[in-house]
Amino acid sequence: MNKTNPNLISLKSLVKPVDDSIILGLAQIAFKCNKDTESYILRDKLYASKYSPRNLEQKELELEAFLRSVQHLNIRTKNQNKEYKWVKMNTERMGNITSRFYIAPNPNNMHELVKKLVEKFSLQCVPVRFKYQLTTGMEQCDRIIIYSDAKNKEKVESAIRSVYQENVSLFIGCERSLAWLYDTNTPGVYYAPETPGEAYSHRITDAILEAKQTFNFLYGLTSSTKLTLTGQDVKEAYEYMKMFITLLMFRKGILLSKDGRCITLKDKNVKSRYNPETGIITNSTMDERGYFEATFFPTTEGRRALLYNFYNVSTIQPQPGLAVRYLTFDERVEEINRILYPHKYNSSDTSCPPSFGGPKR
Repeated sequence: MNKTNPNLISLKSLVKPVDDSIILGLAQIAFKCNKDTESYILRDKLYASKYSPRNLEQKELELEAFLRSVQHLNIRTKNQNKEYKWVKMNTERMGNITSRFYIAPNPNNMHELVKKLVEKFSLQCVPVRFKYQLTTGMEQCDRIIIYSDAKNKEKVESAIRSVYQENVSLFIGCERSLAWLYDTNTPGVYYAPETPGEAYSHRITDAILEAKQTFNFLYGLTSSTKLTLTGQDVKEAYEYMKMFITLLMFRKGILLSKDGRCITLKDKNVKSRYNPETGIITNSTMDERGYFEATFFPTTEGRRALLYNFYNVSTIQPQPGLAVRYLTFDERVEEINRILYPHKYNSSDTSCPPSFGGPKR
């Protein structure tokens, strides 16, 4: 298969590199996904912990007592269901969240580490908010998640670094999820951009699932076909899967620019749907401009068109191998309502949404 992607050249020149072992690990997971793989199951797999925490209730109570004792220092706390407790400090001076720091310490060290973080953030008057796992939800490794705005990012990172330098033992045994793409200058601490409007874990799992769909489309795999690879073909398949995952993470705003900035594309909410029966893949996006949709057919032209139009949907032009549609926001809402509530519409109304560029039917 020769599916050289011209987008990959520009991508490499833009983004901060991710360790190849991370991308390889994600590719290995993607190959195990099938049409029935649920996003939440995949997320649990990505964040699975090597520890089995037990008997930490007393440490949790002691930490909560400490947090109550320092609330006069502009510190507020709040539970997030039964899984997390939020700690918010000087948040009136925070702007929009742009950054996340992840720490997954040995559960036996977590409560003491949280205490040290609170003391350091308070001492340095750092505007920050973070959450840590409660003992009722510690089966996954995302134990401490620290959020920062752009203005205070360096202060937050510096404070975390200071805690590490003064308490190295608390960081021994830290875990790393494959979802955490970037290292920091502090061992055991990882970094990712904020993903407004959607959980970061959802975007990373969607990237993996859509990479598998893209692979199936480009290799012509459907419900009635199987893939058998040997020798060099296996290596090539992994390279393509790694490429698709990287392209999709870029499209979803998960990757950073080389200077550490978040990257947002014009079509920032592209959704992909693959039909394993027909071998057709459809990309769509909806925003204040309206609804854009591109349907790629399992032909040489369709596969080439997908690769050459990987970063967008709204500007794709009609061409062999695909069909494109545009609807206004109201037209799209009506289309969805007709599907969900057909009894509310007059059956004699045969109007249909506009389309262009597709094959004759």
